[in-house]
Amino acid sequence: MKKQIIQFKQISLLFLTILSCCITSHSSFANQALFTALSDDTINIDANFNGKNILLFGAKDQAGKIFIVIRGPEKSFITRKKEKIFGLWVDRKYVEFSNLPNLYQIKSNNTLESIGNDNLLKNLEIGLQNLSYNYGGTASIDQTHTYRQALMESQFRNNLFTQNIEPITYLNNTFFKTEIFFPKTIQEGLYTIETYLIDREKIKALQVHRVNAKKVGFESFIHNLAHEYEVLYGLTAIFLAILFGWFASHMFWRP
Repeated sequence: MKKQIIQFKQISLLFLTILSCCITSHSSFANQALFTALSDDTINIDANFNGKNILLFGAKDQAGKIFIVIRGPEKSFITRKKEKIFGLWVDRKYVEFSNLPNLYQIKSNNTLESIGNDNLLKNLEIGLQNLSYNYGGTASIDQTHTYRQALMESQFRNNLFTQNIEPITYLNNTFFKTEIFFPKTIQEGLYTIETYLIDREKIKALQVHRVNAKKVGFESFIHNLAHEYEVLYGLTAIFLAILFGWFASHMFWRP
């Protein structure tokens, strides 16, 4: 019940925001085919972070299909394959995929095939099959597909990639909304939310929002210490290891 009240307040707030924009800037909004807003543009990651839902609320003034693409910051992924050698399982071959988003979701009530323009989808990198990336490693080129599939399955399990297009809720022919879930496994950085209005194989309008995910509290202190003061972080880690070792030896020491 409490969650429903919070969601209702978010929807009401965004609806009033859009309505206000329509009233105060009627002439400019009338020329816009698409308008969107977010309930929040910041994600604070702390020790208790368990994921976050952000509501996107929008309105379209022209005919067309809505596609919402959520992308995380690009990073490199290494996929390894274990092989049994002399009775031991070891990592022998690997493929490193670079320039892939660490989060990727698509929301729409239509399929990608309904757009009817494969070149457009490839240029915009809409759809997992259209993501561009670089790769390297010890595996042969003809094995890359297997390693990529293993990477995708890992991303699916961690809720970082979605296999299927998730639906959007339409309030009427003009207004729509959807909840975007950022799982607890996300990393720091800027996440983009792109809302496309596509009609007759062409983009009629595009709205882009950015969500900043950042570490806060003690996690932020440790992260900054490790990345900005490497030597101090290393010395501190060694000192704490020695200290805890000494403390443990005295705690369990018996004369």
